[in-house]
Amino acid sequence: MKRLLILVWIVGVAVLVPMGNQGHCAGFVDTLFIRVAATFGDAHAQYNLGLMYESGDGVKKDLKKAWDWFHKSAAQGLPDAQNKLGIMYEHKVIGGLRNKKDKAYAYAYYHLAALKGNKDAAENRDILGRAMSSQELEDGQSMIMQFSESSAGKSK
Repeated sequence: MKRLLILVWIVGVAVLVPMGNQGHCAGFVDTLFIRVAATFGDAHAQYNLGLMYESGDGVKKDLKKAWDWFHKSAAQGLPDAQNKLGIMYEHKVIGGLRNKKDKAYAYAYYHLAALKGNKDAAENRDILGRAMSSQELEDGQSMIMQFSESSAGKSK
């Protein structure tokens, strides 16, 4: 995979840099490189591509695509992506992703990221937890268990 990524980068540079505007070309090549790495399953590239779609940096802003890339990265256990999904669920960034369970999903993702040392996620989880009803907290704990069981099944 590394060879393919290097080849894509070299071809991109060889084709685009002679075109003139090197700053723009470098941005395009970087975006292309991140897209390829993300497509091949690199969790950090998936997270970075999610950030790009969230902000519109190098790509057209698209919160649904951002959420999709964050989700792929979070599923691989990247704490920053898990925290970002928590934020998106808590604040219903793309129109109430899971309806009534948004707070529970947010709490669960914050918790997973906090377990891996993400201090922002720990703070987000604690603040959200104080604002949740006992039923919402119970739902969040249940989701944490489901996520833990599904990730344990994947690692076998």
